Amino acid sequence: MRAIGTRAVVRRLLWMAAAFITLSTGTSAAQVSQEFLGTFVIPPEQQGDPLSCGRDNNDGAVEISNRSVGYSEHQCDVSAFRSLKSGPRSADVLLDCAGEGQRWRTRQIWNVQRVESRMMLVATTLQISKAQPAGKRRGHGKMQDEVRVTVYTKCPAARQQ
Repeated sequence: MRAIGTRAVVRRLLWMAAAFITLSTGTSAAQVSQEFLGTFVIPPEQQGDPLSCGRDNNDGAVEISNRSVGYSEHQCDVSAFRSLKSGPRSADVLLDCAGEGQRWRTRQIWNVQRVESRMMLVATTLQISKAQPAGKRRGHGKMQDEVRVTVYTKCPAARQQ
């Protein structure tokens, strides 16, 4: 049996501690995978309605960039982004959000898939913290289970604002 060196054990422990601290505190922004980038809108209920792409024209729009997510009335920083083994287009996402004088944290599972000719984003909220006043310096509060599913249609690149 081969003994693991003390240096290797310490290095592994430091790496795991750094990863845990980064994921739990959200001190550094995470990088969102390319397939999730772009503007997504809640699809029109009636067929034939044109997509209203862009946050200025649609209260249900979400704009995903490398490190942030913009909604009509709030903005979120991506503090953790982990691709899931269940599929290359699925990710576990931790968001630090602020808007309308409040801040909170939410954990979501994102899945992007093609449905007919459109790319769709299914965002499933799993947990959300209680909203805190934006000026409060303490943590976001305890995460509570809250399941909510929102389906978005990706705007064509030429129509994104």
